[in-house]
Amino acid sequence: MYYCSKNSKEKIAHTESCRYAKRMQPRNTIMYKNAIEARNAGYRVCKCCAPIKTYVKKQDKEIDQYCQQAGISCQIDWREGCLKVATSYSQWKIIVKGRDDYIFLYHKNFHRFGINNDDLVPGYHSQKTRKSDILGYLEYVTAHDSYRISNPVQGKAFQSAESHPRKGSKKFRAQERRQKNREKRRSVARVLDLIEAIHNEQGYRQAVMI
Repeated sequence: MYYCSKNSKEKIAHTESCRYAKRMQPRNTIMYKNAIEARNAGYRVCKCCAPIKTYVKKQDKEIDQYCQQAGISCQIDWREGCLKVATSYSQWKIIVKGRDDYIFLYHKNFHRFGINNDDLVPGYHSQKTRKSDILGYLEYVTAHDSYRISNPVQGKAFQSAESHPRKGSKKFRAQERRQKNREKRRSVARVLDLIEAIHNEQGYRQAVMI
């Protein structure tokens, strides 16, 4: 549960154990089930009691070392109360949810169709794998990227029979051009996301030192 003050100008959400939550008057307190609900209501998680920060601090040095070796960027998003993970190939979010504050991994949707979005994290889908710490998920991300690079998804599962024109036809050449343009845009988007994540990485390192 997250506790928020109706009269707060800073719009900060606190966990039950947070010293700031204990100071709130019951009549001025609003409760939310998780950080996502609090965010949707306009609040951000407290930098003192955010559960994701606790997970990160447990392995601070190991995470920083692994990220440098694997070329991964990590940044705590205080508004969402999650850890954003970016590689040159994919984007992820590690969130905390449930009464026992377990961590779960979400992968940003790559294809527009064929994936059931999770309403909890719009634009992302949950991974079935379960790890007990951040480093375990980062290792999974590296292995996932390595597999996908070796076995790229061609999007056949998302195409109908009508989308396969005869080879050499005008429709076939036009489809090839569209596919190449889509791949170029995706590549550019991945590079820009990685650059932004690298710029923000300093914020992550400062945050875990608080």
